[in-house]
Amino acid sequence: MSTLLLVLVLGTLVVTGVLVVHLIDRIKALEGTTGTRHGGGVGGDTSDPIFATLNGEALWIALASGQGPDPAELDALRRAYEPALTRHIEELLLEAGLDARQGIRVPPTMPRQVRTGNGAMTSWFPPDEALVLYGLGQEQTQAEGDGALTLSQQIAEACNRLREAIGLPGTLPMGQAPIAASGVSPQAEQPSSAPAALNKN
Repeated sequence: MSTLLLVLVLGTLVVTGVLVVHLIDRIKALEGTTGTRHGGGVGGDTSDPIFATLNGEALWIALASGQGPDPAELDALRRAYEPALTRHIEELLLEAGLDARQGIRVPPTMPRQVRTGNGAMTSWFPPDEALVLYGLGQEQTQAEGDGALTLSQQIAEACNRLREAIGLPGTLPMGQAPIAASGVSPQAEQPSSAPAALNKN
């Protein structure tokens, strides 16, 4: 009995050690590609002055409702936020792909620190849409052919819902959505078209 107990204890320690190493490797991988989920790899006081008084969920609500600053200021914030939203979506999809390749699921959290041309800002969009994008990003890592194209179209539709919600002009053409970290792209022959399409005016 004592021998069996010893074997069980040793087995538990080995499994625990493997899991710890796996988690450390995963954290390092995420920090090297997209930064942390909460900080986006932005350190120090790098707040973008454009969003000094309005960011995160408050910014989303103001852009979606059209209430808050004067219309001209809202339009300026909307234009400034567009590339930050694009980056937020791309990082979320990248994380979804990395998670899927490692066989885990870590739903995204809000808000998120996102890099901008002038530093960083706090980005937020509805968590239910984030979950949709994360799920699609995970599925996309295993999809091929028509399945990959269908998922790309669904990601484009989700991106368009976010754009429409805050009054961003233009839409993301179907099949031109950002690609999760899978190495599989239904538009592989046009690898640079996705980010540009997401920012289409």
